[in-house]
Amino acid sequence: MLKKQPNDQLATQFFQRDYQDRGMLKWGGFYLSDHTSALRKMHAAEQQEAAQPRQSVAMISERLALAWRTHRHVHVQLNVLDANQAVAVLDGTVAGVADD
Repeated sequence: MLKKQPNDQLATQFFQRDYQDRGMLKWGGFYLSDHTSALRKMHAAEQQEAAQPRQSVAMISERLALAWRTHRHVHVQLNVLDANQAVAVLDGTVAGVADD
């Protein structure tokens, strides 16, 4: 027959020997999907992108025109630095063309 132990002693033994606390991992399931996607975007924005080689105006115009015709997503790296001294980037689709 099994030896009966008081509940407090049994619980103490369980937490000392068997239970492995996962720390903050156990709270991961409580995040809403909107919150996790916002966190993912925030962390992606914190990653600084390496500056790419400068392209000619003709090459830029040609690629933007192709993206406009084919309704493709573009990722444009500007020749300016943002507030964090990182290369400024734009993501989106080309909606139209202006002279400037």
